[in-house]
Amino acid sequence: YTKDKNLEVHDIDFLVSEEKFKEIVEKIKEKKIKYTNSKKWHTIIIEKGELKVELDSIEFWQKDLSKKFEEFSFNGFKVRVVSFNSLLKIYKKAAEVSKDNPEGNKKKYKLLKAYQ
Repeated sequence: YTKDKNLEVHDIDFLVSEEKFKEIVEKIKEKKIKYTNSKKWHTIIIEKGELKVELDSIEFWQKDLSKKFEEFSFNGFKVRVVSFNSLLKIYKKAAEVSKDNPEGNKKKYKLLKAYQ
């Protein structure tokens, strides 16, 4: 969304319906991919080197998110992602309540807000 080519990406976060976690874990196991499934935090984490993909339960982490989505296609694989305005709300809230990275979330919120 930011179109900032200098922005370093170290992780990708997805909001996923938790009812899909079992199916996702089965597919990850089939591919013999290492992962962590934290039932406490309602998250599946896949890591390789410095890169991380995090699948977070939309029901647990974003209960109050107005569920507006956009559809994207990656080489024919269609996925629904939260809308730009929803993403802004997510980072704004994260900047306000985050215990582990409030400044990082604030920076991302400001970057996104600049492209609104």
